[in-house]
Amino acid sequence: MNFEMKIADVFILSSGYTIFVGEVIGTHDLIKSGQKVNLFIDGLSRQCFETHGEWKANTNSPQGYRSLSTLESVDLTSEFVKNHRCTLISV
Repeated sequence: MNFEMKIADVFILSSGYTIFVGEVIGTHDLIKSGQKVNLFIDGLSRQCFETHGEWKANTNSPQGYRSLSTLESVDLTSEFVKNHRCTLISV
């Protein structure tokens, strides 16, 4: 499955999950656990990791945003994401 996510926000949960929220381009299918992605920041590859799947919300986002999670350590904050072009691209 090939896709790209333009990250609009990121949340770090106390349970260890990092949640990426944003627009997904390239698929309407549910993104499953184990999907490898590259994190790009301002066009430069920074990290490769596996997703822990897509989180389905009870309601649809008015912007069409979706949520992906990982249990791997990712050094991003909400403030950083809002000031940089952050993208996940499937491998």
